[in-house]
Amino acid sequence: MREDQRTCVATRYYGDPGAPVRAQLAVVPEEDYAATLTIHFAPDWSQAPIGSMPPNEALKLQLGALGPSTGSGTLSLTGSSNRSYPVKVAYGTDGSNASTWIQATIERDQYAALSKAKTARVDVDKGKSAEIALGAFDSVPTLLEKCRLHILKEWGIDPARLVPPPENAGGWFSDDDYPAPAKRRGARGRVVAAFESGADGTLKSCRIVVTSGDADLDATTCSIVLTRGSMPPDKRASRIAIAHVNWTLQDD
Repeated sequence: MREDQRTCVATRYYGDPGAPVRAQLAVVPEEDYAATLTIHFAPDWSQAPIGSMPPNEALKLQLGALGPSTGSGTLSLTGSSNRSYPVKVAYGTDGSNASTWIQATIERDQYAALSKAKTARVDVDKGKSAEIALGAFDSVPTLLEKCRLHILKEWGIDPARLVPPPENAGGWFSDDDYPAPAKRRGARGRVVAAFESGADGTLKSCRIVVTSGDADLDATTCSIVLTRGSMPPDKRASRIAIAHVNWTLQDD
């Protein structure tokens, strides 16, 4: 399992070490969903109508060419009970053309079932699917949750007070907000900011928990959050939400 400043990731490799297929279960502490399950494979896997690993690996791919896309799919779990869930999916080939991938967003009610399942299958449109064995993942959700709580502690955030950001939070920012000094320097980066709101939804404070590495981008992020942001009213006197902002320039 790997932890960085903002993500916990568990990885399992399947098949030929020279061209492995890998499955990754990742938790981002600030997201409302539980985790993402991503299956990566070499581009030549996608050229065959059906690819299968050795039987003990219990991995099957049924894929044609995968252009980048997002949409709806199905997560099917087998084990003590068989369950299927509608999920958000994304798929495509990375920029270096080194791997093709399918990703499913796992909601919290599905996450508990995932830890007990023997296999997981992600179906996307037009009959494309990927199925993996989860034997080595059975204890992973517990470890990832410990990792998530550790990151929140490092950020100084009480998990009991953490709530999802409002759905319109992305609309608080526009291209015109790029700070001129940062643009002149060619500065770019991802900022993670924690903001606190009162019962009436008014934002009371904002602080950077993961810096972009540029002071102007960080300061502008919190300035916009406090100027334009708000939360829905709630009986709780104090809530904390987390927003992440990717500051990128047009040539990125």
